[in-house]
Amino acid sequence: MTSSNKRKPKPLTADTQASSRSEDLIRSLEHLVFNSTEGVLQDLLDAIPDLVWLKDNDGVYLFCNAAFERFFGASRQQILGKTDYDFVDSELADFFRKHDLSSVANGKASINEEWLTFASNGYIGLFETIKSPLRDAEGQRLGVLGVARDISKLNTVRESLRERQSMLETIVNLAGNAIVLVDPETGGMLEFNEAAYRNLGYSRDEFSELTIFDLDELTEIQVRKKFDRILEAGKLSFETRHRHRDGHYRNVVVSTSVIELQGRAYIESSWTDISEIRQAEQALRIRECELARAQQVARIGSWSLNAETGELRWSDETYRIFGIPVGQPIDYAGFIARVHPEDVAEVRDAWSNAMQGAPYDIRHRIIVDGETRWVHEQAELETEHEGQLFKGVGTVQDITESWRDHLLQETSNATLHSLAQGNSLSAVLTTLATGLESINPEMFASIFLLEPGGAGLTLGAAPRLNPGFAQALASLGMERVPAMFKAAINNVQTSVLDDITQAQDWVELLGLVKAAGFRSCWCRPVLSKEGQVLGVFAVFYQRPGLSLTADQVLVESLAGLTTQVIEQTRVQDALHLSSRVIEYSHSAITVTDAQGYIIATNPAFTQLSGYTQDEVIGRKPDVLRSGLQSETLNDSFWKALEEDGYWRGEIWSRRKDGSRYLQWLTASAVRDSKGAITHFIGISDDITENKEAMERIDFLAYHDPLTELPNRQLARDRMEQELTRAKREVDARFALLFVDLDQFKSINDALGHTQGDDLIRAAAERLVETVRETDTVSRQGGDEFLIMLTGDIEMHAVSSICTKVLSAMARPFDLAGQRVSISASIGVAMYPDDGTCFDSLMKKADMAMYSAKEAGRNAYRFFTNKMNVDVMDRIMVRNSLLRALERREFVLHYQPQLDIKSGHIVGVEALIRWENPDIGIVPPDRFIPVAESSGLIVEIGRRVLQEACRQLKAWQEEFGLADFVMAVNISALQFTRGDLYEAVSSAIRESGIDASNLELELTESILLKEADQALEVMSRLRKLGVKMSIDDFGTGYSSMAYLKRLSVDKLKIDRSFVKDIDVDSEDAAIAHAVISLGHILGLTIIAEGVENEAQLAFLHAHGCDQYQGYYYSRPLPAAECGRLLSKN
Repeated sequence: MTSSNKRKPKPLTADTQASSRSEDLIRSLEHLVFNSTEGVLQDLLDAIPDLVWLKDNDGVYLFCNAAFERFFGASRQQILGKTDYDFVDSELADFFRKHDLSSVANGKASINEEWLTFASNGYIGLFETIKSPLRDAEGQRLGVLGVARDISKLNTVRESLRERQSMLETIVNLAGNAIVLVDPETGGMLEFNEAAYRNLGYSRDEFSELTIFDLDELTEIQVRKKFDRILEAGKLSFETRHRHRDGHYRNVVVSTSVIELQGRAYIESSWTDISEIRQAEQALRIRECELARAQQVARIGSWSLNAETGELRWSDETYRIFGIPVGQPIDYAGFIARVHPEDVAEVRDAWSNAMQGAPYDIRHRIIVDGETRWVHEQAELETEHEGQLFKGVGTVQDITESWRDHLLQETSNATLHSLAQGNSLSAVLTTLATGLESINPEMFASIFLLEPGGAGLTLGAAPRLNPGFAQALASLGMERVPAMFKAAINNVQTSVLDDITQAQDWVELLGLVKAAGFRSCWCRPVLSKEGQVLGVFAVFYQRPGLSLTADQVLVESLAGLTTQVIEQTRVQDALHLSSRVIEYSHSAITVTDAQGYIIATNPAFTQLSGYTQDEVIGRKPDVLRSGLQSETLNDSFWKALEEDGYWRGEIWSRRKDGSRYLQWLTASAVRDSKGAITHFIGISDDITENKEAMERIDFLAYHDPLTELPNRQLARDRMEQELTRAKREVDARFALLFVDLDQFKSINDALGHTQGDDLIRAAAERLVETVRETDTVSRQGGDEFLIMLTGDIEMHAVSSICTKVLSAMARPFDLAGQRVSISASIGVAMYPDDGTCFDSLMKKADMAMYSAKEAGRNAYRFFTNKMNVDVMDRIMVRNSLLRALERREFVLHYQPQLDIKSGHIVGVEALIRWENPDIGIVPPDRFIPVAESSGLIVEIGRRVLQEACRQLKAWQEEFGLADFVMAVNISALQFTRGDLYEAVSSAIRESGIDASNLELELTESILLKEADQALEVMSRLRKLGVKMSIDDFGTGYSSMAYLKRLSVDKLKIDRSFVKDIDVDSEDAAIAHAVISLGHILGLTIIAEGVENEAQLAFLHAHGCDQYQGYYYSRPLPAAECGRLLSKN
């Protein structure tokens, strides 16, 4: 054992005990010497076994006891008065004397232990001597008192003890366990063996400086609490960890006991390092956990059976596989209870066969938490010679997933095989559903397909469902199908129904459900790769509340296959349809390989190109090359196909017979899954005729179809270009001519539209021939043309061109052998004087053209500001007309019409007058043209009819005018824009007059411009009873041709012929001719504007029937006219 420098008790040995006793003896002897009588002193000292003597200061013996006498072999008398030199050799005597003097010199007792040899008898012994100076009461030194003891035998014992202790220390130091003496007050380790510091990696010196607090992993407070428990109990064993010198901790088992030394309690502690044991245990636990985990991952459990003891042990995984809590007692009957009822007999037979030596290797089903699962069991059984089971070990593996995978693979293979054979979608889906049901017979699988547009469901497959039930479910329609189906389709989610018989939305099918014995159901949507709902997978069960997770996973695993079957079948159907579409397509289709060699065409290709499929297979599409395409186009074609994957455009091709045609070609590259081109497809159509038509349409978009001149849009575009040029240049000038053919409407109606079109084309040709090549001639529509004279032209040059145009138009036109004469009116606007934009120049050229017409036609006019003023005046008049309508400022005046022979008034003509409150009476020639051009004449005419009829009715009631006629003038616009028939019939109906009392006066222009429409309206009015007359007869064009077609009652000779009828022979001849013609046709003739007696006399003489004019009366207001009628 090794001692440390820590606080420790005084060593307790045989030597120290002897010395202590000698010192006590000296003190007792000193007391006896001074306090006892001599006789008593001698008796006491003789009783002491130790040698006792007294010497004086010179070494002379003064006293000795009996033991001293016996040791030296001399009597007391022989000894007293003598010195040591008298008894021992001088060397030993000197030794004794030296010690005596040393004791005297020190003044205190000295203890010596030495081996002495006595020459007198040769005795050698180990003696312990104590010598102490002896003083009297006054302190004077009397001598030396000595005590000696032969300790030779004690020394032998002591040496033996030392050897034993050394041996024990060697044994302790060689021991593997640490042995330590611990001071519980300081934690110091007072004694320790070599194992204590060696096992923890310390040196002896390092370890001697440590306390138990430095070693233990517990805190000092925790260690001291443990000390208290040890001191209280006397001993304690426990496990803790001690810190190694390198910092890691070692597991140790500590045994302690309490010992007392010199009245204090110490802890004797011995500990054994069990780190390797704990590590081995941990490794074992890890291996066991890994094994358990491996079993869990592999779904493999193990079991062992001891037939002698009846003990059946299952691994944790075996418990989990069978769904039994881990550790629950289990026996063979409990195992059989978990086996599927249909497999129990097979399992029992396999076990019995194994008992006879056959291998136990079986796959069967078990029921776990209501779910059917598959297991694979293997076992090795040991039997005794009598065939009795001795022991057995085995494994059980959950193969549900792998077995299902196997069955799923068989189902997938069978389904794909059916699909590959081209079976119907229903047949393929039935194969798939049947395979599912074979995996779990409790499943009644069905697949319903969503109809296009989601209108309802159709039955795809239901192998074991009652056909009536399946069809009834499919025929419900989306409004009535159970909610779980709607959820699958609309919300794309799986729905589970634990008990169908309790669900309200299954009531309609409840009878069929019960007949089939169904209790629970779940369904999930079947989705396309793009996530679109294709249908519903529904599974029914004959038990309620089943655990469906495994079946849902099962169906989920086949979801992709179901989608593939549906989509591929539809693709196959689509391909079949596409094949027929290609075959019957009117577009030519060509398919080539990746090198561009033709491998297939369709019938339309043959029809288009003239080549049969056999003639072009193996050749490139170059066989159709027309020679009209550039190599650049050919290169860009193939480059686009390779880089972009498609090309479309127009290509000229050549047929087998050599004729060329333009085709619209769409070419596409077909790539495989790796992106490599495998084929090219070309789809083309003959667009030769379409192209020509499109070019024609494009041409007509900017040209007049009749004359092929630029139209209004192209004229505007060119004008804009000219304006842009002119604005960039200084002093730029150009002219815009507005050309309108005079009286074209009459000619067109007279000759017919065909010759009218011929006239327009001929006029267009003359206009083009008349102007320069740099000028633009365009048709605006109807008989209107625009001519743009460019090149900074001056007004005199414009005048010259206008004169040429008028001359060209004045030359007769030969239309199908008939010569026709026509004239033109031209309006001219100059840039920049009259405007700087197209609309401004157009407007002013139009004003100038109307000015030329007002000047008598066959003329041209340059725009002047006065024309603009006139236009503004017309605008002001129009605005005033609107207000006049609102304020009812229009009134009627009536001019009497008289019978020439009798002089009686037979009727009146209603003439409109405008009584403007600001400017007074506005003459008709000022506002009627404006009313005509603005369209207000329609409303004005309607009011005139209403008022005239109302007034006629009033006069009839007042004066009894039965055959009296009210003549009302009708405008052309009332024919074209207003419903004249409705206006007339409404006025007659509201006033209550007889239709025969109303006479409508129509101008020749109405009959000529709107002949067809006029005839139709006139016919309806005639049937109503209304009379008709032609106003201003003789002023129109070719009016005689229409008299046969017009159903009129009266002709009115225009005032222009009556004015000079008595002095102008031509007017007289015309008047006479009109009267004669009218009478031949059975018409009444009336002359207007009769102002004197001579005119009236001529008319009377030539048989005119009626007249009106200032000669008898001016137009009168209604009241004045009434007074005149009252006198008639």
